[in-house]
Amino acid sequence: LDKKRYSVIGLAESFNIATKIINDVNHPDFVNRIKAEKIDVLIFQGYQKLGPAILEAPAWGCLNRHSGPLPKYRGSFAIFWGMYFQESQFGVSVHKMTEKFDEGRLLTQKVVSRKRNDTIATLYDKTNQLGANALVDALEQIENQREADLPNEPGAGSIFRTPSLKNLVSYCLGRRRSK
Repeated sequence: LDKKRYSVIGLAESFNIATKIINDVNHPDFVNRIKAEKIDVLIFQGYQKLGPAILEAPAWGCLNRHSGPLPKYRGSFAIFWGMYFQESQFGVSVHKMTEKFDEGRLLTQKVVSRKRNDTIATLYDKTNQLGANALVDALEQIENQREADLPNEPGAGSIFRTPSLKNLVSYCLGRRRSK
C-alpha cells in the first residue's frame, strides 16, 4: 500500500497540484495569498479553527476531509472514539467548512466496515485511502456544479476531543463502552 498516494499531499502531488503546510491559516499574509492567487478551493485537514477571512478567501470555499462519519463523530480522534465505543462502521466525510466545527454542508461520505483484526492504525490506513477518493468525488461535484447536500444537522452527533489518559488506559485494557 502506497501511503503517500492516499494522503492529501500525496493525492495533490499526483495531479501536480502545489501544496504547502501552513502553521497559521488565519494569518493575513496567507489569506491575502489565497485571494491573490485566485484559489478556487482550499482543502483543510487539521484542528485549527478557521476564521471568516480564510473561509471566504477561496472562490468556492474550504473543504475539510474529516476522519469520521458526520454528524455522529464531530471533532477530533474520530477513529479512536469509534474503536472506544466498539463501532462496526468507520468512515470519512468531506464537507464545506463553516465557522462551526464539522457542521458545513456534507458533500460526500465513504464508509468501511471494521474487521475483527482491525486496529486504530489499520483503520487510519483504510480511511486515508477512502479520504483520497472522497476528496476526488467532492472536487468533481464542485467542478460540475452538482454538489450533494447530505444530512449533517447542526447539533446532531457528539463533539469529541483528545482522549484523556483515563480513556486511553480504559481502551488499552479492553474496557470499552457502548455509546
